[in-house]
Amino acid sequence: RAARSDERVSYEDWAPLNSKGSAGGTYTLIDPESETGDWIYRVVDVDRAGRNTVLCQALVEVQTQGEKILQTVLAVGFAAVFGGFVAAGVMLDPIQ
Repeated sequence: RAARSDERVSYEDWAPLNSKGSAGGTYTLIDPESETGDWIYRVVDVDRAGRNTVLCQALVEVQTQGEKILQTVLAVGFAAVFGGFVAAGVMLDPIQ
């Protein structure tokens, strides 16, 4: 959801968000309405007095298909250049 927005998913609406007790637990949420961009998801505890405490947060980046392809091409290109430098260093090593 947008940063500091009032959009919330509550434990009242989504059962997997029910408290796991004082020992903590694993919480999952699949947001079917997410769009391309960077999103921050927070687990917020609301006590009986209505005070909010952020327990944890996760930054999620949703990429387009083009961004995924570009990232893969750049990673392969970097690996090829790095491998070339390593091979050149081995071949040009004067100690051999």
